[in-house]
Amino acid sequence: MTTLLRFLPICRAAILALAATYALPHPFAQAQEVRIRLYDRQAPAEVLLSAHEGLARLYAGAHADPFLEIAKGEAVRIAPDASTGELQVSSDAFTLYAQSLRVEPAGNALFGVAMQNERPRRYAGDLHVSLNADDGGLQLVNAVPIEAYVASVVATEYGLPDMEGSKAMAVLARTYALHSTSKFGAEYQHVDDTRSQVYRGQGAMTPRSRQAAQNTEGEVLTWRSRLIQAVYHASSGGHTADNEAVWSGAPVPYLRGKPDPYGSEAPHAEWTTRVSRPEALAALGEKFGEEVIGFLLDERSADGRVASVSLLMRSGQRRAVRGNAFRLALIGRFGARSLRSMRFEIERRGEEYIFTGQGYGHGVGLSQWGAHDMAQRGMDYTEILDFYYTGVTLSRLEEMAAPTAAPSEASPAASPEASPADDENASTLPQTRRVGW
Repeated sequence: MTTLLRFLPICRAAILALAATYALPHPFAQAQEVRIRLYDRQAPAEVLLSAHEGLARLYAGAHADPFLEIAKGEAVRIAPDASTGELQVSSDAFTLYAQSLRVEPAGNALFGVAMQNERPRRYAGDLHVSLNADDGGLQLVNAVPIEAYVASVVATEYGLPDMEGSKAMAVLARTYALHSTSKFGAEYQHVDDTRSQVYRGQGAMTPRSRQAAQNTEGEVLTWRSRLIQAVYHASSGGHTADNEAVWSGAPVPYLRGKPDPYGSEAPHAEWTTRVSRPEALAALGEKFGEEVIGFLLDERSADGRVASVSLLMRSGQRRAVRGNAFRLALIGRFGARSLRSMRFEIERRGEEYIFTGQGYGHGVGLSQWGAHDMAQRGMDYTEILDFYYTGVTLSRLEEMAAPTAAPSEASPAASPEASPADDENASTLPQTRRVGW
C-alpha cells in the first residue's frame, strides 16, 4: 500500500471508541434507492475495499466525520476480528477497528469490493459494512440509486441484443425492486443473486442496459394503481403459466397463462437432460427430509406443466409436493440446466432418468426469449409488457402516491433461475403414472 490512504484530521481513537455506541443508521428509505446485500451466499470472511474514479471516504458507525479517505486505485482490507468482535480495517501501514463502517464515494466515484483472488466489482452508491450475527462473517449492504441498479440488472438478467426487450426488462427490474422490499427484513431489501435479481454493480453495465434504464426512467407496471409482482423467466416453451399453478396462493389477475407464439427459436425451446437416478432420489430425500425411493407425476396444469409430484418414501408413505418444489430440488443437485422447466416428460432407463421438455424457468410473466422475438419483429416494449401481463398499466413513480405493492398476492421470486417459495402441498393427490421404481 502507498501513502495515498489519508487519515482525516480528527481523533480516530475517539471515533472508534464511540463507534460501539452508534447503531448503523437505517439505510435509505426513499423509493428512489434500494438496499442490496452483496455476496450474501458467499458469506465473505474478508474483502478488499477499493476506490475507483475518485475518493472513497470511510466513516465509523453513524459518526458524521470520516476517519479515512481511500484515493483512486488504493484499497484496504476489511475482516472480522474474532478477539474483539469488531471490524478490522487494515493496510500494510495500519490497522483500525470499528463496530460498523459506512463507505461513501465522493462525487461520481465508485467503490470496489473483491473477495480473495477476484477482480473487484465496482458499485455506485454507498456501502454499509457490519458483522453478520448468524455466521460472524461480513454483511455488505449497497444503498444504490434505483436507476443504477436497474441498468446493472438489465445487463445481467437480460443481455439479449435488442433495445425494446431491454426496455421491457428495465421496467420489470425497477418494478420488482420496489415491490418486493420486505422479504429479507429491515436492513436490506434484496440480495444480489437469483433469490432477488442478479446484480453485479456498475462494471456489469453495457451501453444498451444504460440506455434502456434511461429511456424508461421512473416507469413501473401497476395494477389498480399498485406495483405488480414483476416476475419473469427465460423461455415459456410455448405457453406461459398461471401463478397459482406454480406457487401456492390465490390467482393474481395479471399473471394469467396464455399460449405464447414468441421465442420458438430460443435455445431452451426444446431440451433433453439425463441424470443419475440414485443421485436424483438422494437430492429429493435431502430436500424433503426422508429417504425417497421413487416418485409419481400427478396432476398437470392446463398448460401442460407438472403441477404436483408424489414422492414415494422408504417408510411406505407418500408425500405430495408442488411441481416447482420438485424441480428446484433437482436443479439444486444437477444445476439450473438440468430440469429447465415444469413442461417435461420423463423416462427411466436403468439407473438414469431422461427428461425431455420445453422452456426454461417457472413460466410466469414475461418470457425473455419471447420478448427478444417480439422486439425483432418490430414491437416496442409497451406491446411486449402488455402481452405478458394482463390488464396492467405503465405508470410513472412520481405520479404515484406511494409505490406500494398490491395486497393479498402470492409472493414468487423473479428471475429465470430464481428460487420461488417451494410451498409443498401436503394433500394426497390421485396417482397417474409411476416413474421412480
